[in-house]
Amino acid sequence: MTGVDPLALAKAENDAEERNFAVAEAIEKAFRKNGVAFIEDGENGFGPGVRLLRSSEQRRSIRPEDLNSANDG
Repeated sequence: MTGVDPLALAKAENDAEERNFAVAEAIEKAFRKNGVAFIEDGENGFGPGVRLLRSSEQRRSIRPEDLNSANDG
């Protein structure tokens, strides 16, 4: 989902000494695209964090009005 080489992702997860900002940006972009909101420090009186904007179930489901034989799985 990030378009980043799996070895680069593993290095980003395990190497706290060296930060690759291009990898971090790709990860953040993938999260945002999939409904994760990043909360800035101090927003709503709390520290930094993340929030789900919508559930993964909602994102992958078909709305009832869009059900038809063409998308019948």
